[in-house]
Parts: sequence; C-alpha cells; structure tokens
Amino acid sequence: MFLRSETNNLSRIRNAKIYEATAHLEPLRDLHNIPIPGFPRTPREITELGEGDINRLLAALGLPWEEGSLVDKKDRFRIYIGLSVLA
Repeated sequence: MFLRSETNNLSRIRNAKIYEATAHLEPLRDLHNIPIPGFPRTPREITELGEGDINRLLAALGLPWEEGSLVDKKDRFRIYIGLSVLA
C-alpha cells in the first residue's frame, strides 16, 4: 500500500493534465490515508461547491479553511489537488 503522500502526489500529477471542466478528477486521500468522501468528480463540481463543502474538503486535507472568501478557498483547493486555477 502506498503512503498517503505518494498516492496524493500521483493524483496531483493526473489532475494536472486536466483541461476540461467535465474531465474526471483523481481523488486525494485525507490525513488518515482514506479516500475523501464527497471529493468532487470533475472541476465543474468544484465550482458548484458551497462554503460548508469546501471547508470540509480543505480540513480533510489539513489545509486552512477558516480564512478567505469562498473563491479563495476553491482556488486553494484546486491548486492543492494539482489543477490550474482556471480549470
């Protein structure tokens, strides 16, 4: 079994190759190396996330979620999972 960091790095590499809003995202794992429930399936789904959902995803990844606008949080999430902010 891969370490969480290895699995997430592979997912980021795959996600970095996405250029369409409807392409399938490779999900990341949480701090306990468990797939994150409710991880967005496509970049478009990130756009549709509400404040509670993005906060939960950021917290699962160990990222700051208490500060910033909803747009800032979504950008932080996109960058962390390997997407371009424009995706």
